Amino acid sequence: MAGFGDRSGEHWLGLEATRALAGAGRALRIDMVGPNGEDYWIRFANFSVGNSSDDYRLRLGPKVAGNIADKFRYFISQLAQLWLI
Repeated sequence: MAGFGDRSGEHWLGLEATRALAGAGRALRIDMVGPNGEDYWIRFANFSVGNSSDDYRLRLGPKVAGNIADKFRYFISQLAQLWLI
């Protein structure tokens, strides 16, 4: 699926482009804003995105930094599945 949006602002790359960016040596950082405006972030050492037959499943490597507890890994992975659909 092709991306869409404003490339100089908010833009979604698309499933295949996101998959191509993932892989060896690539870290993933996720930034979120809480309901009261607090900033949260987490960085994973690596990540991968499956192909279309794997429904573009996100796989996360070990947490290396951030202010979100690693116990939220499952939650983040589930949210990512929604974002990638």
